Amino acid sequence: MVNGLTEELAVPVLVDFWATWCRPCVAEHPRIAAAYRKYHDRGFEVVGVSLDVAPDGSVWVVWMGIDPVEGDEEVYIVRNVQGDWSDPQKVNPENTAADRFPKLSIGDDGVGWVVWYQSSASGSRLCVSYGDGEGWSQPVTVHPGAHRWDDKDICAIDSGNVWVATATGVAGIDDDMILAYHWQGSSWEEPWQLGIVGNGNDYPDFGIDQSGAPWLIWK
Repeated sequence: MVNGLTEELAVPVLVDFWATWCRPCVAEHPRIAAAYRKYHDRGFEVVGVSLDVAPDGSVWVVWMGIDPVEGDEEVYIVRNVQGDWSDPQKVNPENTAADRFPKLSIGDDGVGWVVWYQSSASGSRLCVSYGDGEGWSQPVTVHPGAHRWDDKDICAIDSGNVWVATATGVAGIDDDMILAYHWQGSSWEEPWQLGIVGNGNDYPDFGIDQSGAPWLIWK
């Protein structure tokens, strides 16, 4: 996998295997982002591989890959069910530049939710798709005007209760803020604007307590 990406991109590639529930993994993201910004002009690239475990014990893995025909970036997902890996499924539409760090969360009902940055001729945005491993919904724009390195997280409790948070620029505010979006089964609510202006808000991270309630922390 690493060699294949290096050959496709023709540059050095850091592959970061992580999960949202792995606190040490998440803690490394600021250092990885700093390294990318410092060395990207010299050809350095970063690809994130995120995983989660479904209620039935199957393991789901999502990552950014390179389409061997088109040569563009794609979001792929595979499942391991009782030791057998499925064929990769592509989550994002054709002719879009996908995310180096797509994020995955699986609800208690076994439905997986993926959030990623998408760029195309019509603009850039933060998108969400969901699926049961057999097929994926069309992506829905959660946050228009997103930027490629806006950090984000997703927390799926079930298909009627999904949360997305992103650290991003807000019109009229000279600082990144935390925007939190809530899916209630049929549509996304208007975002909550969190954070304190001037504090450099970043790295939102969801957790779920023993009562099943989501909590959001950020830097």
